[in-house]
Amino acid sequence: MEKSSSNFIQNGKRDHGGKLRQYNYKLEEAEYRYFTEERLFYRRRNPVEKIAQRIPKPQIEGTFTWSDELRCNYDGNTQFLPVEALEGCLPLEKLNQHLKPGFRLEVVVRPSLDPSITTKSPEIRWFGEVTAVCGFYVAIKFVGELNRRPCWFHMLSEDIFDIGSGLKQDPAMKWLQYRPLSLLKPMQCPKFWRRGSTPAPPVPRPTEEILDEFQAELHENRISEPKIFDQLRHLAHRPSRFRLNQRVELLNYLEPTEIRVARILRILGRRLMVMVTAQDYPEDLPSVEAKDRQVQHENVEFWVDESSFFLFPVGFAMINGLRTKATEGYLEHSRRIAEGSGSYHKDDVTFEQLFAGKPDISAEKLNLLKVGQKFELLDPLSDLRQSFCVATIRKICKTPGFLIISPDETESDDESFPIHIDNHFMHPVGYAEKFGIKLDRLAGTEPGKFKWEGYLKEKQAEKIPDEMLRPLPSKERRHMFEFGRVLEAVGQNETYWISPASVEEVHGRTVLIEFQGWDSEFSELYDMDSHDLLPAGWCEFFNFKLRHPVLPVNDPNAENGEYD
Repeated sequence: MEKSSSNFIQNGKRDHGGKLRQYNYKLEEAEYRYFTEERLFYRRRNPVEKIAQRIPKPQIEGTFTWSDELRCNYDGNTQFLPVEALEGCLPLEKLNQHLKPGFRLEVVVRPSLDPSITTKSPEIRWFGEVTAVCGFYVAIKFVGELNRRPCWFHMLSEDIFDIGSGLKQDPAMKWLQYRPLSLLKPMQCPKFWRRGSTPAPPVPRPTEEILDEFQAELHENRISEPKIFDQLRHLAHRPSRFRLNQRVELLNYLEPTEIRVARILRILGRRLMVMVTAQDYPEDLPSVEAKDRQVQHENVEFWVDESSFFLFPVGFAMINGLRTKATEGYLEHSRRIAEGSGSYHKDDVTFEQLFAGKPDISAEKLNLLKVGQKFELLDPLSDLRQSFCVATIRKICKTPGFLIISPDETESDDESFPIHIDNHFMHPVGYAEKFGIKLDRLAGTEPGKFKWEGYLKEKQAEKIPDEMLRPLPSKERRHMFEFGRVLEAVGQNETYWISPASVEEVHGRTVLIEFQGWDSEFSELYDMDSHDLLPAGWCEFFNFKLRHPVLPVNDPNAENGEYD
């Protein structure tokens, strides 16, 4: 074997019909990165490009895939929102430090790239270089494949490994082989191979010495920490701190002054499906006709993030004097919890469990909060979220950090609801004007005439101190939310509904998200820290249906989408 400064030349011989034929193939330097989660397989899109698909369960019928957008990204026409722009979508803080353009990996070759590979075949691997990162997808160009476009993989795929991991797993090379793709498909071999019916010769499997030389060629800035991808893989599949059938207290979105008991029925990463069930309801469940999305019925699902303002631990309502709709047995149980004379049931979600990770706020700082203080609110219970409203603290809860708030447009307490001060919805006075967001006018106020200074004076009120509310994200992170970048977004009203979407506008820490195929009147404002904003590829990883963009009935592609 001859070695050059930037590549390797490997030679071999094979007997074809009594004749020996010399052959060469050229390899670029190869490296590897290990980042795997739940095995994926390839689905053929066209002769030169494949999109990786996860296979723990069959692909959900009718789900949208990002294949066209990924292809457009490679052509420079579509930009994806980076994973690091979104806070806590998965616990993978070091993700993009270890998967970025220029890194080289060891990749499993699947049957979509070589149909001759069967379940009885040894596992075939080859080397590739990351050329692009789009959400949870990475484009990988195989080493030595000059005429083949990069293939797209989900970065949590079990098809991506560190350089040399195969040799460590199978030192004797009994069930694993390294072979370039050019040998797997003779019609795509380099020009120096003679084309025809004679198959290209097999490559002698690499030895540990060859892989050591590969490692020696790696640039220092491309070397990962030892076992970093193993660690990231375990983080991605870290068990939820919740269990199925646990009970929580759930804010009634139809009557926000009421708390109901609900059960956790499904868990996907941070997202929980919570439903009010018959076993915890003091009377017959509301009928389907009531259109209560939180009540368990066929084809009804209510999904929230584990940090959602809808969720409270068992006993929260009783401690804070909130109206609770529950069975007599539960009311008595939560009363004992509130009084400190009872113990939690094994299925109860406790304060420690639900509020793990919430920031500690000193008593001195909490004392800055007062009843009557005003602020600007992105109302999380509004049907349309395209503007802010004026809002007020109505009550300070006994549970530290929690408030009862409501919009000022109603003098009734019927629209008030509990929320922790560390949330995505409350903003300081003047935020809307500063960042160009519409502030809903109050009754009796002429359009464009509302002034905070005069209003505070009229109501003899003060504003919430700015330091009590979330600061702006870093400028670097805000700049990641560029116009047109695509992602997956949860509908804030239809929480079971996740759609391909794009960034339409940026206003400080608030972004206007447009759902693909929907008119701009349905666009919604989100906080940059909202867990309802997800990178492209989240739904594929969790086998959750990604809705097709809505298409006009007369659109020729409407049969592949959803009609408006």
